[in-house]
Amino acid sequence: VKKRIASGSLGVINFVEGQYNFPYGGGLVGGQTNWKIPPRTDIAHNQAWKRNPSYTRSNAVFHQGIVIFTLRYLLGREVEEVTAFTDATGENKSIACLKFEGDIYGFALGSHMFPYGSRSITIYGTEGRMTGVDTLAWGSTGELEVLKLRSEEVYKDMKKVGAKAVTMAGGLYFEGEKVLEKVEYSGANMWVDTIEAFNKSIIEDSAVVPSGLDGLKERQISMAIFESSKTGKAVKVPK
Repeated sequence: VKKRIASGSLGVINFVEGQYNFPYGGGLVGGQTNWKIPPRTDIAHNQAWKRNPSYTRSNAVFHQGIVIFTLRYLLGREVEEVTAFTDATGENKSIACLKFEGDIYGFALGSHMFPYGSRSITIYGTEGRMTGVDTLAWGSTGELEVLKLRSEEVYKDMKKVGAKAVTMAGGLYFEGEKVLEKVEYSGANMWVDTIEAFNKSIIEDSAVVPSGLDGLKERQISMAIFESSKTGKAVKVPK
């Protein structure tokens, strides 16, 4: 995705979005969340103290940070300002509107409130969009999809020959105007990759990615999300 953005194949990027939803709330059966049985109180995330507003656990906000870090990395741009809403503790749900450098806008959602929640990102450009469906999970999962307009030359030829206009999701198009591409995605073991990248930075005396400064920036953005949710106002992120 980062290579495609950098190459300009999606055109000028003007909007991004992402979600990281963690399915807490039901009991666990065979390691999977089951929403049809009562929550088990012996599981840490179902303990009552985590729903006490006097404690700020903020799991939804910090999971939301996974989305924001990924978008920052892909765009190579920093978040300048946020407007956000969270529940009392930021534990269960949080949504933030983001303003990136260069007037790129977007939003990020983090939640523990529903089953089958998405862990996906979408990049919108003037020439098309690219979506990573469930690619933010830690396992080798998900798929990449690119939806683009055909070249201007093909588009003009289609209009000349009277290509049939059809109404599809998202508006009025000519038949064959859109090109859908599935990109092979093998996934990754993020735990292994993280350790190997850290080891490599030591051996080669190179920069650690992500760095401590990246961690600091994520915390600054998270704090801006809390402040915006509390005050109901847009909050600028410190430079």
